[in-house]
Amino acid sequence: MTNSNHTAVCRLAEMHHMTNSN
Repeated sequence: MTNSNHTAVCRLAEMHHMTNSN
């Protein structure tokens, strides 16, 4: 597992959550 991948997933998840919440 690479840290870069983790960051990307985290960022994507946050974006998705924000959009879903909004």
